[in-house]
Amino acid sequence: MNRNLPEAKEGIESKRQSGIDHGVYGAKYIYDLSGKYGPNGRIVGELLANVICYHHGGLPDAEDFNGDSPLLMRLQDENRLTDYEQVKVAFFKDLQITEQEIEQLFKKSVEEIKLLILKSSTGSEAKNKRKSNFVYLSVHPTN
Repeated sequence: MNRNLPEAKEGIESKRQSGIDHGVYGAKYIYDLSGKYGPNGRIVGELLANVICYHHGGLPDAEDFNGDSPLLMRLQDENRLTDYEQVKVAFFKDLQITEQEIEQLFKKSVEEIKLLILKSSTGSEAKNKRKSNFVYLSVHPTN
């Protein structure tokens, strides 16, 4: 993965200054990718999407008092995602990385989370009541 990081960083900086909400675009990409990998993929997707979406600070709770996920609401807000496809293409071009490389890294993350879940206590009835898979993991931590 040969990347010209200084040039890529300059491109990212110029997009940040233009007001593009790059965090939500990256989070949406990972969250969409996570849907291909079942419940464990969704856990990884929500975990990574939270980190990506809120990497400049202001990390919200995984769920609010109504059981809604601020992250998922943000990822479903079409007004925030008007240029999503264009931003995604520019991202892969600027960083000289392929979607397949990202997907390989994501697959490894899913395998790691499977091991973590196997070590944790099970509570499938609690999981089925939650909108957010990530909250399930935090409610049922590993021993």
